[in-house]
Amino acid sequence: MKTEEKKLRAIELREITADLIAGPNKLKNRYQQILESLARRNYYRLHSIIILSEDAFTGDSIADLSRGMLEDMINIEFINLKGKDKMSQQFYNYIFVDQKINLDFILSSGAKPDPDFEKTTLEDYSKVEKEFEHKEGIPFRSWAKCQIEDMIKELSKYNIIKEVDKEVLVQAYLVGNRKNHCSPLDVMSNVMEESRKFNHEMSADLGLMIALISYLKICTSFTNEIGANKLYKKLIGFWVEINKSI
Repeated sequence: MKTEEKKLRAIELREITADLIAGPNKLKNRYQQILESLARRNYYRLHSIIILSEDAFTGDSIADLSRGMLEDMINIEFINLKGKDKMSQQFYNYIFVDQKINLDFILSSGAKPDPDFEKTTLEDYSKVEKEFEHKEGIPFRSWAKCQIEDMIKELSKYNIIKEVDKEVLVQAYLVGNRKNHCSPLDVMSNVMEESRKFNHEMSADLGLMIALISYLKICTSFTNEIGANKLYKKLIGFWVEINKSI
């Protein structure tokens, strides 16, 4: 599938899911709340990527945004694998760890946190401290208690990420990582005009594909979970068409 066709399919997918994202949707549990929030977050990312794709020099930004979409999709697949109810609650509980990590950074930088924020954060963190303790006094840096690389390995092990998909996803993950860090490999690719052009074109093309796959998978899971059968069937048909042209 050529880059321009990927952009057109992204526009189509955005339109198909607009009402789902606008809501309201009848949600029954924490897992459905997470799915809806991820679908909305990635709808906005897809919208941004569509706008960026109009410009010839936005490949890096497209790849950067799509990397976040890929990570969200992998997280949902990991929740599905390990148990929706248990892992969704674990995901939610980690909010309090996130806040504690923020507080620790504020304090270590010498800044003074808001007293109410500090008090509430410490109280909330005490409720989940043991659940997320990695080493004594040190929490895991991820809600899943493992890194995204470990999730990919686990999903591949159970064939949830197929061998043919894994090559594309791993490549996209590596490229995306270089875009949102000061990677010498990526920075120096901007030295020569030829490499700059290739870098932008490759990043835009790969980013559009990953954005399509990731958002589509999240929305398919969401519509299936809440019983939006008509849209679910339409998304499955969309997925079949995309797969034929990859």
